[in-house]
Amino acid sequence: KGRKCSRTHKAPEPHRLSYASCRSTRLYRPNYCGVCRDGRCCSPRRTRTANVTFACPDGDLFSRSVMFIQSCKCSDECNHLNEAVMPPQLWLYGDVHKFKD
Repeated sequence: KGRKCSRTHKAPEPHRLSYASCRSTRLYRPNYCGVCRDGRCCSPRRTRTANVTFACPDGDLFSRSVMFIQSCKCSDECNHLNEAVMPPQLWLYGDVHKFKD
């Protein structure tokens, strides 16, 4: 009792993922981990990786592997967590592109 992650949260509405200035060609409604009731970290337990196709403003298409969360678990090890378990983001982890205005 009280030692479980709150349910995974599904994005309230579908949105496009972005990578650099490119956006996914399909809409996605990913799941996100909630919080643990006892103060531990809630991290992904089961994930799946899918190829996502992105379209750039110049018309180029490319694919990237993206991790989607299926279920979460509570853990005492919190230092390994990255953007995969942070609040919802519309950008991909590892996107280091910088653009000048």
